[in-house]
Amino acid sequence: FGRTSAFGEISINWTSDRLTSTRVVYDTVAHESLDMTKTNFGYPNSSSTLNTDPKVSEHAIVLSELSDGTTYYWRVVSENSTVAIGMEKTNRTFTKDFSTPFTPVGLVQVPLEVNC
Repeated sequence: FGRTSAFGEISINWTSDRLTSTRVVYDTVAHESLDMTKTNFGYPNSSSTLNTDPKVSEHAIVLSELSDGTTYYWRVVSENSTVAIGMEKTNRTFTKDFSTPFTPVGLVQVPLEVNC
């Protein structure tokens, strides 16, 4: 489960059926297949590996210092004696682009008549 938690951040949580470490690999382009011969399975970015001792089954990690308004493709990586890699997921970070003015939808301006 991933969610955009703040500007430049994505929070990712998952549960494993065994006690494992916690890590996420990510990129700004999709990876249809994994390259098991490359570091990070072909993804150019990786979080630090957390929860190595003791290992856990409830995982939480925050990817930070990401570009605003950008879609990120990511996979969870859980390791003990074997490596389990999740399916690719996506999240888009918040944007700070305020160049488009906010236009409320469904609001109508009604003249106000005051009788004294």
